[in-house]
Amino acid sequence: MNGWSRGACPGEAVDELTPAERRRADAWIARQFKLKNDHLRNKRLGILMLDRTPLDPLAFAEAGQWRGKARALLRAIGGDHANWDVEPGKVIVLGGESSELAMRMLLTGREGYTEARLEKMAGKLSDLFDGTAGVTRIDTRGLSAGEVAKRIAQVVHSGTIRSV
Repeated sequence: MNGWSRGACPGEAVDELTPAERRRADAWIARQFKLKNDHLRNKRLGILMLDRTPLDPLAFAEAGQWRGKARALLRAIGGDHANWDVEPGKVIVLGGESSELAMRMLLTGREGYTEARLEKMAGKLSDLFDGTAGVTRIDTRGLSAGEVAKRIAQVVHSGTIRSV
């Protein structure tokens, strides 16, 4: 599992990691966002969709740590190129019933993500994205997977996402 000790991997509950494992996980996550951003920067055609935004890791941190973590992620994404920034796009935040999300996490082996923890993280993401241009929220409660996909497609095709 990517060489993680104690079975710790980026999907484990953050508060169960040692400080050294947390630093390692943060570095791994920053590298993943750099790779995703590089991929976006180099693609010139098509509709590209990612499952996470560069702000998502902040939901795993306390609000007082957001500024420092955001700077570290931005430095990692830009790498040696000071003028490289996060590629633009639309953000679609999918919301749902925390009890249902907790069950999905349990089914994928991530028992640490309880309903209460997921509600707290959703609140942090809401705070992060609140009032941010280019963010669309979709409430998935009671929707089938097909209905969620249809709503996402409507957002994606509702205007220019990125000029190429």
